[in-house]
Amino acid sequence: MTDSYKGWTSIIPLAALLFQYLFIRELLTDFSYLNQILKGKNRFETMGNNYKYQLAASFLAFFFCSISLFSQSVVFNELVSSNSQSLLDEDGDSPDWIELYNPGSSALDLSGYWLSDDKAQLLKWTFPSIDLPSHGFLVVFASGKDRDHRHTNFKISSGGETLFLSNPGGILVDSVDLPALPSDVSYGRQPDGGVNWFYFLTPTPGSVNDRTAWDTPDPLLVGFSPEGGLYPGSLSLTLSTNLPESEIYYTIDGSVPDEGSALATGPLVLDTTTVVRARVLSNAVLSDLTTTHSYVIDKETELPVISIAAIPDDLWNSNTGIYENYESEEEIPVHIEFFTPDGLTGFSQDAGMKIFGGWSRTYPQKSFALFARSAYGVSSINYPLFTDQPFTKYESFILRNSGGDYGVTHVADAVMQQLISSLDLETQAYQPVVVYLNGVYWGILNMREKISEHYIEAHHGIEEADLDMLENQQELIHGDANHYNALLDYIESEDMTLAQSYIHIKNQIDLDDYLDYMVSELYLANVDWPGWNLKYWRPRTTDGKWRWIVYDLDGGFGGATPELHGYDNMFDFATATDGVEWPNPPWSTLLFRKLLENEAFFEDFINRYADYLNTIWQPELVSQKIDLIQEEIDIEMISHLERWNFSYSDWQDAMNLLHEFSDTRVDEVRSNALSEFSLSGLADLDIHIEPAGSGAVHLNSCLTIYDAEWHGSYFLDIPVNVEALVRPGYKFIGWDVGGSTETSSSLELPLSDNTILTANFAPGGDLNPIVINEINYHSVINFDPGDWIELYNNSDDAVDVSGWKFKDATQELVLPDGVSIAAHEYLVLCQDLNDFQTLFPGVPIIMKAFDFGLSNGGEHISLLDSYGQYADSLTYGDSNPWPATADGQGATLELKDPFSDNSLAQNWMASDNYGTPGAVNTGTTHIPDRPQEQELGSFTGLSNYPNPFNYKTNISFNIPKAGQVQVRVYDMMGRVVSSLYDGNLDQGKQQFEWQPDAQLQPGVYFCKVQFNQQSQSVLMVLVR
Repeated sequence: MTDSYKGWTSIIPLAALLFQYLFIRELLTDFSYLNQILKGKNRFETMGNNYKYQLAASFLAFFFCSISLFSQSVVFNELVSSNSQSLLDEDGDSPDWIELYNPGSSALDLSGYWLSDDKAQLLKWTFPSIDLPSHGFLVVFASGKDRDHRHTNFKISSGGETLFLSNPGGILVDSVDLPALPSDVSYGRQPDGGVNWFYFLTPTPGSVNDRTAWDTPDPLLVGFSPEGGLYPGSLSLTLSTNLPESEIYYTIDGSVPDEGSALATGPLVLDTTTVVRARVLSNAVLSDLTTTHSYVIDKETELPVISIAAIPDDLWNSNTGIYENYESEEEIPVHIEFFTPDGLTGFSQDAGMKIFGGWSRTYPQKSFALFARSAYGVSSINYPLFTDQPFTKYESFILRNSGGDYGVTHVADAVMQQLISSLDLETQAYQPVVVYLNGVYWGILNMREKISEHYIEAHHGIEEADLDMLENQQELIHGDANHYNALLDYIESEDMTLAQSYIHIKNQIDLDDYLDYMVSELYLANVDWPGWNLKYWRPRTTDGKWRWIVYDLDGGFGGATPELHGYDNMFDFATATDGVEWPNPPWSTLLFRKLLENEAFFEDFINRYADYLNTIWQPELVSQKIDLIQEEIDIEMISHLERWNFSYSDWQDAMNLLHEFSDTRVDEVRSNALSEFSLSGLADLDIHIEPAGSGAVHLNSCLTIYDAEWHGSYFLDIPVNVEALVRPGYKFIGWDVGGSTETSSSLELPLSDNTILTANFAPGGDLNPIVINEINYHSVINFDPGDWIELYNNSDDAVDVSGWKFKDATQELVLPDGVSIAAHEYLVLCQDLNDFQTLFPGVPIIMKAFDFGLSNGGEHISLLDSYGQYADSLTYGDSNPWPATADGQGATLELKDPFSDNSLAQNWMASDNYGTPGAVNTGTTHIPDRPQEQELGSFTGLSNYPNPFNYKTNISFNIPKAGQVQVRVYDMMGRVVSSLYDGNLDQGKQQFEWQPDAQLQPGVYFCKVQFNQQSQSVLMVLVR
């Protein structure tokens, strides 16, 4: 190093740090320009001279400070995110690890430095006082154990993620975008501390990265041409490698190739379904990496296909094979491939597999549990296994042989879970798949979600450490049983007829969930329960309530009957005080028995049961679901049944029994309830809504009726609760019942043999005042709370938004019951509750709403009320005239005025800073304090709301003074379809409602307003 260079480095460090900060800040606040720089565009063309000089100075400072500071700062140097044997910790475990390197000429004290895997939480794990020598290495385990200087409080995803290193001042000094890595493959710099990153097949934790480096993580994998998939006929397969002086060994029986396997000397001809596994021998060393591809030949199917490759001895060996020793809990390594029916590869990866189930393990076709683990290369399956679920990441799943229903319908459990899928219950998603095991056709197995801590985290966002999870008689899965045992002690010792006892229980369990759970198990007549197949869980919080999980319903729906166990009906069965160890011992019926002693619980229970018998469990609806599931597998079942020596006609007979059970079940349940609970009879309840479409009736706690005429059957001795729900634009007048009139919107209604109830509404109410008021669709990298939107109630009354839907182009979220927005208040719907609360801890009204994200390039979003009518909608954009700084530069989109048409870009602005969720927008006047004269002004502001609309829309505009006004609606041919007004109006804000005739076709219309000699038009979209 020259003396002149030493002089520079002694002068500029502090100044360079300052300029570096300014430069980075400049880039972080204007990412569109950063993109131009990265793409080689010249930003200087778009700036003024002063700005040019400032940025030029920043560039120069950044250049000099990089020379100085980079040599003085610690950096990431090598990482392993899937460690099976590259390095063990002091516990003998093999966690992920991070290697740091000090490229400087002097030792560096790491005290106060920070590591993180979360850009929104850079200060996640800090080092104690530890010196890192010049050109020295330090290895830290990313184990999640959080102890001393060796173990962080987070793990690294084997699927890839970004890691961050910050100095004691909280300034980011290094980061690395870690890609997905196979097991025991590292990602590191070469040379140490250099700028280029490579893959290393032999990691070197704590030492120099001087071995062979690769540009890909799998250089020793064999090339397959063509790749695996579904093929209509025979094909020629070529195996290849780019490594010099190498050979390829392969197998077709599922075994891992070795030097005794077949040697690939030319193309392989495949004319039957085959699994090919191959390894490279290079420089006399056989690669540890095995490449696997499956070729499904001449198989047409309408179902997805899963091919499993496993070492034959791991399956069939009489001493160690898990198929032969089916009671074994041993996990074997396998390779899984998933193909869509049109032959596309969904995923292909190594995993672990166990035999799954209870008695069903004895059947010829067994069930499997599949696990993604870092030891196999990737810790998750990054694929949407179930199209009706929002998840794209799974740690495990099940391939189920239908359990106790094996050889009968093969789908009974799936049918029953589909019948309760609309309820707020933990059920398992279902997808039938065709399975091949080492190339052998294995028939249909039902792919299902696996009930585990990962299931709860995915569906509820609760991690294992924050979870109590039990099964059967308080058998521990996660957490502890203390809370549940205290609940049982209370219910046994207290008088459950008392209101205060019931209130206490409602604070311990999720009552709506428990009621849905009990009526479902009882309707389905599951006799392999409640002393078995019982799982329940709660969040480990002070207010965490118990919920129950539905699974393994093979003992229901006529698969067996309570009479076989000595009981007359399911009510009798589920309340037995002297049941045997299986299926209904006294401990398993205690909670339900005791709760039935409380009159309020009993009425809620019996009415909820009646609600579902009147709706989702009506025989015709149940039969439709059975038919849909049967049709999906009907063709493939011919091959499946032949494979396992069953009869197709017997299968059809078994499916018909499901229909027969459904056809008689409703009447049977009502008859059982009358006898079991000594009820005096049934009551017919007819509900009318006048006029049709003006409102709805909420019945009991879980049923909302929109139809103009509705009929149901309830129990004479049990009153029902009704509440009138007013459709926007109407008001509630009162009830007609039994010749009398009631004006209260809520009633407890005693029933007679034939009760007729009419809910009367009339025009006159306000339209929906809820508007989409703020949108965060593309966060800046250093402040990312996830996507969110803010709804604003632009009225003087609270608005109940229960059952409303927020939608983007393809997905939707249904808001739960009990959600309302107070007058002139806000509701924030966010994509990620944890990230949002971390960055906006003071926002009082937050709801984790949508698992889908908002498009960074703009898209159509909408808000529909509980009637399915558009409350608000717009299509936002990311380019002019929409504010550019909301597109990844730190700002949000803010509506300037909640009275304005938010479908127009000119009515939106960019927020100051990062937005104002749950508060007044930075550029908006608070509406209650808004001066009246602001609503006047010139003839402007013509808009309609909502738009699009499917029932009616509200047209508004301002006129500056009294005058002649004409308001007409035209179709796209210029024909008048509606004349709304023609006459004089006073100055100020004007509003008209257009409710198109029912026969008017959906499409684009426009409203033209003529004021004196001026006119304006607005496009309106009618949907049906």
